[in-house]
Amino acid sequence: MRLSQLLSTLPELAADLDGAEVLRLLLRLDRRVRPLPENRWTLVSTVQTPEQRIVAAALVYLGNIPGGGALVASVVNHVAGETGYDEPTVRSIILHRFVNNGKVVRNKLKEIP
Repeated sequence: MRLSQLLSTLPELAADLDGAEVLRLLLRLDRRVRPLPENRWTLVSTVQTPEQRIVAAALVYLGNIPGGGALVASVVNHVAGETGYDEPTVRSIILHRFVNNGKVVRNKLKEIP
């Protein structure tokens, strides 16, 4: 869900001049916020490993790109910013877990035994 869509479900926050920035900050502080039916929200309490967080962030990013692929550098930059992990770690995990050909990462996970 895009930030504007999420903000539209929270009228008190949407009415605030800084509502979008506040929501963005809250989501960055706690990425466990997930929607429930009937415009309700909850915190998901699952513990994720760094690899799981990086893969999940990359899947979201690549899923929003038409064609389902992007340059490795742009994926690494975005995911490092989203997760807070350093770029070499992010790059290593993305190249290990995602189908890629040279400089392009596809929105498809490799089959890992």
